[in-house]
Amino acid sequence: MSHRLDDDRYEQIKMAVVGLYQELSVKTIPVDAWDIAKKLGIILLPYTSLNEEQREAALLLCNGGMKFNRIYDGVMRTFVVYDDSTPIGRQRFTILHELGHVVLGHRQDSVLADAEADFFAKYAVAPPMLVYLVHPADYLDIAEVFGLSRECAFNSMNYYNKWLRISGHKEYEYDLVKLFAQKDNSGSYRLRVRKSA
Repeated sequence: MSHRLDDDRYEQIKMAVVGLYQELSVKTIPVDAWDIAKKLGIILLPYTSLNEEQREAALLLCNGGMKFNRIYDGVMRTFVVYDDSTPIGRQRFTILHELGHVVLGHRQDSVLADAEADFFAKYAVAPPMLVYLVHPADYLDIAEVFGLSRECAFNSMNYYNKWLRISGHKEYEYDLVKLFAQKDNSGSYRLRVRKSA
């Protein structure tokens, strides 16, 4: 069951995603969640890097991923543990969800914090303005271009269709186009796509 946020909070989270992408110079899709974590100084720990006891504990404590803070080399660091046995699109969403907790300043777990981190990841993997530039025929086009799981792409397509019904766009959406797209010879915008996702 998802928690409904108020409209202002959705806008704040969308602007936080765009601000993060501007600050870190994220300009290609599929978004590289691993690189974003590295740029933020967050240490990623795939399940396969854990010993058996740690892996069992991680599986009990979290559904695919979790973040925690620990002192490492004398400095407080943020770690994100994620299930690297899942498809790459699922891993991308999970890591971005956990990064959402960090970027949004969540200090403790709650239904509200999880709803905000879910929305952060949903917007971060496939912002509707960028989906628009793809002109998807269906959710499978979104899955392919944005490197998403089918489930995530289906949800992104629904969100995109809702977005299409809204009149007028926000300035931060045009900022996304400036970051992620370039004009081709015909004057159309083309997304910058990473060669390996």
